[in-house]
Amino acid sequence: MISTVTYNDNGRKRKVMYEGSLGGMIVPYGDPDVGWYFKAYLDAGDYGMGTLTSPIALGKDAPQNAVLLDETIADYTGKPTAIPRAIAIFERYAGPEYKHQEMGQPNISTERRELVVRWISTVGNYDYIFDWVFHQNGTIGIDAGATGIEAVKGVKARTMQDPTAKQDTQYGTLIDHNIVGTTHQHIYNFRLDMDVDGENNSLVELNPDVKPNDRGGPRTSTMQVDQVKVTTEQQAAQKFDPSTIRLLSNPSRLNKMGNPVSYQLIPYAGGTHPIAKGGQFWQGRMDLPPSELYGSATVGDPL
Repeated sequence: MISTVTYNDNGRKRKVMYEGSLGGMIVPYGDPDVGWYFKAYLDAGDYGMGTLTSPIALGKDAPQNAVLLDETIADYTGKPTAIPRAIAIFERYAGPEYKHQEMGQPNISTERRELVVRWISTVGNYDYIFDWVFHQNGTIGIDAGATGIEAVKGVKARTMQDPTAKQDTQYGTLIDHNIVGTTHQHIYNFRLDMDVDGENNSLVELNPDVKPNDRGGPRTSTMQVDQVKVTTEQQAAQKFDPSTIRLLSNPSRLNKMGNPVSYQLIPYAGGTHPIAKGGQFWQGRMDLPPSELYGSATVGDPL
């Protein structure tokens, strides 16, 4: 969990995010066999990813120059539990920030650096690595991935040329002799309580559109952007569409051009599309509609 994120704007502390956390995750498997059909693990809810935090090893799990922090959390009985080396904080080079060269003038280049807050949780055979990445320009990124050991199933086939290979790999991939990695997904849900320059935030959609040219001239069409304010939770529950720009805006704070200050929500991988459809077991476990974005209303002010 990350709390009270602010941005130092030339000495002026500006609010960005009150709280960000992993709200939940589910790992549904797609094999209908008796030993697999029921597997839809709620790794955060069933096991407690905080209590399963794995100590970080310098030079291996994080750079040698990282600062390590211990943490104290509540265990399953509510008692405080100390976890050593639970959080790693480090800075790293992140590519060029700006580069330009005018003819006859010296080259101008600046580097980009980012601050990373890393946490690792070991749940069964998976080790999840979560990075909160803070950029100098105010951008906040979330990197989530997994390492560890694949959940596997024993089969007869040694290679894909064996007679049982097609049936053995119907719900997975042959990754070694007599071993299939079953098809599954890791679906993460992050909760972001944003305070973009204050608490008066709105969810706004910008939709590029092609419209007729009504001003004359050789062109018959134009490119324009329609702006829509999302006002209900039902309206906010939707799948990510790469053609739609989503902003968390503060209408009471304007930038130098007179536009509301905003943060843009950018899906890293285009959103998550669950494989299972209909009344599947995992949907009963998760009990969520097939959306990828949710907006929660505040008291007295929708979204």
